[in-house]
Amino acid sequence: MIGTVHVALKAGTGNVLVNTNPFVEPDTQYSVREAVEVAENFTNMNISNKDIIISFDINGTVIGGPSAGAATTVTAIAAMEGKNVRPDGAITGTIEEEGYIG
Repeated sequence: MIGTVHVALKAGTGNVLVNTNPFVEPDTQYSVREAVEVAENFTNMNISNKDIIISFDINGTVIGGPSAGAATTVTAIAAMEGKNVRPDGAITGTIEEEGYIG
């Protein structure tokens, strides 16, 4: 399924928040947390004074699995660096702790 990942950074206390509309299964939530950690390591940024909000825009009612991990990581990196991801880009794959795409 093709979809879009949206990331927003707001003043906060280091929370990683996942919009649950559509419903996001626990393995996807874990993948989001991993993606944010990898993005922090990649950018060498500490976002403990911000909340990061992840939303998925898909044509469906349930998101399951870690396959959006790479897309979430790239989008989180762009948000942390104040950049935008090209709207015509596409990526899939898990994100591993060391930053590798599965």
